[in-house]
Amino acid sequence: MLTASAGNSYKWFNGTTQVGTASTYTASTAGGFTVEVTNTLGCKAISAVTTVNGSTQLTPTITAPATPFCAGGSVVLTASAGTFYKWFNGTTQVGTAASYMAKSAGPYTVEVTNALGCKAISAVTTVNGSMQLTPTPATSFCTIESVMLTSSAGTSYKWFIGTTQVGTAASYMANSAGPYTVEVTNALGCKATSAVTQLSMTSMMLWYADADNDGIGDVTNALSACIKPNGYVASARR
Repeated sequence: MLTASAGNSYKWFNGTTQVGTASTYTASTAGGFTVEVTNTLGCKAISAVTTVNGSTQLTPTITAPATPFCAGGSVVLTASAGTFYKWFNGTTQVGTAASYMAKSAGPYTVEVTNALGCKAISAVTTVNGSMQLTPTPATSFCTIESVMLTSSAGTSYKWFIGTTQVGTAASYMANSAGPYTVEVTNALGCKATSAVTQLSMTSMMLWYADADNDGIGDVTNALSACIKPNGYVASARR
């Protein structure tokens, strides 16, 4: 707000351009301002130039590594120069320093305030994190069979039984009991290891047909299986 000394009428100028005729003028642009004041006798005089400085456009930016971080890691986000800072993940404020260490994925922005008190918010910088990767296998199988273990999606795989690596494909055909894990690497280079899946082995045994449903099978009508077939029992009359 620029205010002239007392007069009867006024003409405000920014350079040579007239911009107002009241006793005060609200300057919203930078420039060299003068006011011509006329008194009640019709005498006129022009003030000295008052220079109004405007702030340069404040356009905050965020500098971040090009490669997103892996699960359990972090990435440092750095704001362009300012005096005060407010970091946000979505709408939640998470920091007030010139840099912020992001440990979770999300859309990050920073509000920067300069020395003149001017504020501006940066464009969104999206930070991507790796998801946890886990297989989905069965838990037991028969001694004469095997079970297919299949991992969740990735780019490369390492299957282990205990500490011994046994496969490198997206799936693994397990034919022995033991504690299985898979290490999955995704396209970002992030790695994660699944929880242990303990495979157990069921032994084959003889089952006897029980045609009369008396709980005693026919010793002459038997078959081998890991699981009791319908109509069969575990014991037979000798």
